[in-house]
Amino acid sequence: MLVIDETSVIILGAGKGTRLNEGQPSEIPKIMHKICSRPMLEYTLDTLNSAGFKDVIVVIGYKYEMVQEHFGNNYKYAIQKEQKGTGHAVMCAEQKVDPSSKNVLVIQGDDSAFYRPQTLIDLVEKHAKDRAKVSILTLDHPSPKELGRIIRNKDGQVIAIKEKEVLTEEEKKISEINTATYCFEAGWLWKNIKELKPSATGQGELILPDLVKIAVDNGQRICAHMITDLDEWVGVNTQHQLDIANEIMAKRLANR
Repeated sequence: MLVIDETSVIILGAGKGTRLNEGQPSEIPKIMHKICSRPMLEYTLDTLNSAGFKDVIVVIGYKYEMVQEHFGNNYKYAIQKEQKGTGHAVMCAEQKVDPSSKNVLVIQGDDSAFYRPQTLIDLVEKHAKDRAKVSILTLDHPSPKELGRIIRNKDGQVIAIKEKEVLTEEEKKISEINTATYCFEAGWLWKNIKELKPSATGQGELILPDLVKIAVDNGQRICAHMITDLDEWVGVNTQHQLDIANEIMAKRLANR
């Protein structure tokens, strides 16, 4: 059986799009904002379909009815009534995940529109081959200032994901960033996600990077797979970033 067939996917898409709307909740869910005339979530779902993933769960929250109405019954949905962090969002989806799945791929609904199918396939296959508990998709970013960093030891092994607020001056020089796309061993994930505590950074939410710390503290294997194409990861948090996403997607579509 292919590794893809043994992998469920959780897309995190409950956001309000506040930063896209000058600090106020948007009129539509964040993942329904359009890139080249299509809701950004459509691109992600197309990529997953092309890669062969069958069990896909979309975590929705803010104005979730709009997402369900647009995409219909082709996918499974989990409701995150309160936004308490990425870890909490994954917890909300647990009961929807195929219990036979050996792996769980978690991706963000607002920055995954540009992934190529092979990138996600490679991440999952490397995760399975290396028998990792956690695998992370990373990127060597030319402007990492506002982004979380991958921290490695002298042997090149991942030992932490650190948010920008807590980086040391030396760590700020690191250009390898966390894309917030993860692959977990399913059994390990459902056991350890229950151990998450409110994060010391940000707003005290339950966040997925803290699972990396749990794995490190327990001496468990963590892998990283680096994207080489900068245009595969485009964060969309502000109107300016959405404009950039439209420009990049327009060029990609024109070159097909």
